[in-house]
Amino acid sequence: MTGTNRQKKHALFIANKIHSSLVFNMAKLEGNPFTYPEIKTLLDGVTVGGHKLSDQEQVLRISNGWKKLIQLIKNEEFKLNKETAINLNVCIAEGEALAVGDFRDGNVLIGGTSYIPPKAEKLYALFQELIDRTNLKKSPDNAYEFFLQSAAN
Repeated sequence: MTGTNRQKKHALFIANKIHSSLVFNMAKLEGNPFTYPEIKTLLDGVTVGGHKLSDQEQVLRISNGWKKLIQLIKNEEFKLNKETAINLNVCIAEGEALAVGDFRDGNVLIGGTSYIPPKAEKLYALFQELIDRTNLKKSPDNAYEFFLQSAAN
């Protein structure tokens, strides 16, 4: 087994091991009220009382998004491109976001900050530039930069 394959296998093992944590952290960022133990229980296939169905569905969509990403990597089908980003977004945001399956088509503001994200019509070009920069560098830090730049846009 080559070093790259061993690293990939190790990374996939870790991702599966911390799956509940990944889902919990993402759900918390979205304001979901599920606690970590409740998320672990739900992901084990047991319903948790006292929560809105929409909150439960959000947790399950986030979980499915992570599973889909892990499966793409495991099967060597992951590509850093618009299609993959859109497909993962559809998996996670279906039924929750106004526009799913494409980049946003309107301008937005972020409460509590003076930061103004780029105009909607610039998103395709900015995303492609980000992919090109990421593919050029071939560094482990690329994932961080890609995430942060994508989140800012």
